[in-house]
Amino acid sequence: MRVRVKVYAPSFFNLSKMDEDGCFSFDEGATVQHLYKALKIPLPLRFLINCYVNSQVAGLNQKLRDGDIVSVLGTIAGG
Repeated sequence: MRVRVKVYAPSFFNLSKMDEDGCFSFDEGATVQHLYKALKIPLPLRFLINCYVNSQVAGLNQKLRDGDIVSVLGTIAGG
């Protein structure tokens, strides 16, 4: 079974696997880590990204379910 999740992510991530509705499809059992790989976020940067699934903070191992809404945001820093 496939799960389809709506993803909101900055345009500088790789969005080539996103369909015209702004969704990614994964095999059942996929996690946020799988989404990060699909977005081609380099491993060192994955710890600087804030991810929310259905408006709740999500860890890398959180499973994605069909219909989830995922927001991926970079950490804001200043100097």
